[in-house]
Amino acid sequence: MKKTLYLIIFLLIIFQVGNVFATENVWITSGISNIKKGQEFFISINAKNVSVAAFQLELYFDSDKIEFISGPANCNKVGNTILCAWFDETGGNNPKTDSELITLKFRAKESKEAVYGVHGELFDTNGNKIAIESLGTSIYISGENDRENTNGQNNINVTADNSNLKIMRLDIEGITPSFDKNITEYYLTVDLGISSINITAIPENHEAIVNVNGNNMLKEGISKITIEVISKDKSKNKIYTINVTRTNEKKFADTDLETLAIEYFRLEPEFSSNATHYKTSVTSDTEKVNIFAVPKDYLAKVDITNMGNLKYGDNIIKVTVTAQNKITKKDYIINVYRRTPEEDEEEAKRQEVNARRLANIIANKEAKRLSNIPEKTNGNRYAIPLLIVTLTIILAIVVAYVTVINKKIKNFKKKK
Repeated sequence: MKKTLYLIIFLLIIFQVGNVFATENVWITSGISNIKKGQEFFISINAKNVSVAAFQLELYFDSDKIEFISGPANCNKVGNTILCAWFDETGGNNPKTDSELITLKFRAKESKEAVYGVHGELFDTNGNKIAIESLGTSIYISGENDRENTNGQNNINVTADNSNLKIMRLDIEGITPSFDKNITEYYLTVDLGISSINITAIPENHEAIVNVNGNNMLKEGISKITIEVISKDKSKNKIYTINVTRTNEKKFADTDLETLAIEYFRLEPEFSSNATHYKTSVTSDTEKVNIFAVPKDYLAKVDITNMGNLKYGDNIIKVTVTAQNKITKKDYIINVYRRTPEEDEEEAKRQEVNARRLANIIANKEAKRLSNIPEKTNGNRYAIPLLIVTLTIILAIVVAYVTVINKKIKNFKKKK
């Protein structure tokens, strides 16, 4: 009966929702950044600058690499998640103020980096809600044969102004492109049955601040989830954006390209509909490029910007695909580097050197092959192979020199 009464009081506190505070009021830590396989350690969730009268928290962890050992009576393990709930039985007279909320004991299982994080809700003595949308970090587990690690290994060679994410994981599949710390724009389409997404966001500098916003109460249509990383020294910040389309008509939200190519030049990496960032290098006399972009859905619309008036150096071309629902969009980015005349000459010389090297490799391989053939009385048996090798070398050198000569002719005409 007493437990039932406590539960009712707890629920009443939860439903007294007021202002929402930033997740900066809560942080998660293990006290150390690396341990050895088999070693036990503690993970704690702490509050600061607030008096907590109640909370419900979910701590999720990489169960393949660490295992849960024990925790307080108000915490229960369900799969790879620890569910914890607490409230002040005195009605707010004895809150947890700037203190540790819960501490859980774990053991390291595998010699790898293990990820863990927390999300949930806290309530202060006035019933105001403190939303914890997503907090995460990691711990390095070394094996028996690994070198000794010191605390703070995760921050070796990481500057205080670093605002990059190291890990970004969602509890829902389908995000494109694959995570890259240098890519800040991502895309995801989900069913109407999904209204929230749990996100693990871990910075390269584990002392940087990470704020996740917009991943709860997703609206129908387009929603934006932002992950802001504020560097340790507060001098820089980077915002990663996940564009989420929530719909039961996924076929009308297709923004993938079937084909993406640039005339006369090669994209790097090779085109894939799930990759959104590419680069290429063009000659100094290339002032405009032609982009071929064909959507998978023929009713989707494709817009391409900045194909002309290329300047020397980097040029960003954006290929925007708008789905037939007219609201879902995806940007494919191509960085076109236009070389200077001097860089063209360097490139021609490099090609000449490569041509010579290729010819030498072919010649050496052919000579080695011939040396392994038993000698015959017919003295003309080497004539044809040697002729082929000689012609290959001559052709490679001619191609290289023609490239240089053509370039000089073009430069001469421009000067005239």
